[in-house]
Amino acid sequence: MKRIISFLMAALCLFAFVACSTSTPEATAEQRPEIYDLKILSVNGEDITYEYYRYYYLFVKDSYEESGTEITEEKIKQDVLDKLRYDAAIHKLLDKYSQSLTAEEIKECEDYVAMYVSAYGDVFETQLESEMNMTLDVFTKMTLNEMAYNKLYTYLSDEKLIDTSDSAVKEYMSSFRAAMHLILTVDDEKNDAEKKELIEKLYKMAEFDLAFDPILKLHELRQSLKNTQKSIDDINKQIADGKSTDELAATLESLVAQISAISAKITEEQSKIDVAKCLEGYIEKLDIYKTSVKADIDALANSQHAELVGKLESASTSDLAGEIAKSVVEASKSKLSAALLKLAEDKSTYGWFKADFVAAIKSFNTSHSIDDLNKILDFYKTDSELKTNKTVVALLDCFTALQKLMTPDLAPHDYLSAIEALNGSNDIKVDIYEKAALYASLRNAKDTASELKGYTGTDIHTKLEDAFTVLSAPITTFEELVINYSDDYEAESGSVVFYLKPESLLTELQEVCKDLKVGEMTKVVKSSIGYHILKLVEPDLEYFKKNEYLYYVLEDMLNAESEKVEYTPAEAYEGINKAKMSEYETELKAQKNAIAAGSSSSNTDSDNDNTVLWTIIIIGITVAVVAVLVVLIVLASKPEAQAKNKNSNQNKTKKKK
Repeated sequence: MKRIISFLMAALCLFAFVACSTSTPEATAEQRPEIYDLKILSVNGEDITYEYYRYYYLFVKDSYEESGTEITEEKIKQDVLDKLRYDAAIHKLLDKYSQSLTAEEIKECEDYVAMYVSAYGDVFETQLESEMNMTLDVFTKMTLNEMAYNKLYTYLSDEKLIDTSDSAVKEYMSSFRAAMHLILTVDDEKNDAEKKELIEKLYKMAEFDLAFDPILKLHELRQSLKNTQKSIDDINKQIADGKSTDELAATLESLVAQISAISAKITEEQSKIDVAKCLEGYIEKLDIYKTSVKADIDALANSQHAELVGKLESASTSDLAGEIAKSVVEASKSKLSAALLKLAEDKSTYGWFKADFVAAIKSFNTSHSIDDLNKILDFYKTDSELKTNKTVVALLDCFTALQKLMTPDLAPHDYLSAIEALNGSNDIKVDIYEKAALYASLRNAKDTASELKGYTGTDIHTKLEDAFTVLSAPITTFEELVINYSDDYEAESGSVVFYLKPESLLTELQEVCKDLKVGEMTKVVKSSIGYHILKLVEPDLEYFKKNEYLYYVLEDMLNAESEKVEYTPAEAYEGINKAKMSEYETELKAQKNAIAAGSSSSNTDSDNDNTVLWTIIIIGITVAVVAVLVVLIVLASKPEAQAKNKNSNQNKTKKKK
């Protein structure tokens, strides 16, 4: 019984502790500022409240202000209305094709939003409001719009409801211009000066590159002419061997026609070449790159390449070949041999290596001699099993390049190709050696260009093409300038060419692009965003069809549908302007503060009420438990008293006896 009483006492203490430490019940759902529910207008039958309208209004206003564009109140209102009607058009088109979002898709979207809320808590909502002027409800709605757009795009694509024939795409593409865009954005006055200096330098480089475009095309055409002629020679050989067929004859006729067309294009491109401009540009570009490469080399003067750097001033490309090959060989030997040895020691995967082959690997790993290297490659040539494993093949291909580099008296063009085979393999980087070779080449480049002035007529075209082929490094294409310098280039897009309608360009660019022809570029153009150079290029039908066509067609469909979307302004809409929006924002802030203050007061009162309630409950339960304990104690004491009396009587009896 005492154990039972002790247990009850302990339970009472534990209950009291837990009860006192238990958190108060959850507060009621968070209140919303009333102004959020103010109806601004109705679009496609759906009420647009201030909560949703303010997001688009502030987005449009801020966009114009950041770009420095002066804009009227009516223009902001019209842009916001256009966006609201565009959103409605997405859902209207889905309804038209019986593809409205399902309950499951809506639930998926809500779960997606809930995931962010769960992961980041109040911080997520706070960031939405501070960074994007967006509430959680607006974020959910925008996410649903995005899901609806993607579903519409996928449906139209999968069901082939849009004509994607080459003729349809070509006709549609005719209203677009294909261009490469080099833009340097400006943030402040200091940044402006830096960007202006850079864009002028890039324009100068791009201008010279433009002069080389015909030479580049000429180079490609001559390669094409060479390949086509080879195909003709192959067919003529087959015919001479008695393998003549109607199909071969038709192919031969087609190839001969191609030869004629290519020859005509070569003549056309030759007429476009401005020899003086090419020479001027070539010399200028050599100076630019010579300075750039020299700076890279100088930066390495105190590094492990100091000995190599010291020889640059007097060395030529040919002189450097041996030095560079030697340096690359030393850097490659240990890494390549260690990599191959690691394979040989992996018995579980490469246990099939022959013993003699493994012995040759181990020997080279120690000696690094050309003889042991040759033994390894001899096995590679004769053991067909080695050639079935991609890892082994890739590694031994590097050994082949290494063997080439270790050959005495290697010609410059041979060592460059061997270095290319090694560069990037097994963490071997030889950029410094390539730059060293380039620098040595540039030292005498002006003399090379000067020699070209001695040629006249069509010979100059061939000589310029040869110069381009031999010293191609100084020629940077406009595409490379965009990739390396443009602030809006996105590597993941896979292309520097974008397609646009002239009217969609910035106002400052529309005028300069109006009469621009394919292959031409604009001067440097200053806009509210920064500095621009545009170069028009030949449109690519296949690229446009694959990457741009459906997107633009869908945009046209949505814009046309949005024009049909009906809307009804509410009383609040008529007075919308900056001043009114400022009033609304002030009221919103006041309501948020009131809710926050009320919530804090409510929580305090609730805590006090709960404390009193729990105190009363605990006292009541304590009194009840104590009463039970008293009863139990009384009941427990009776048997003990009876036992004592019984023992006392027994003792008295014993004494009498």
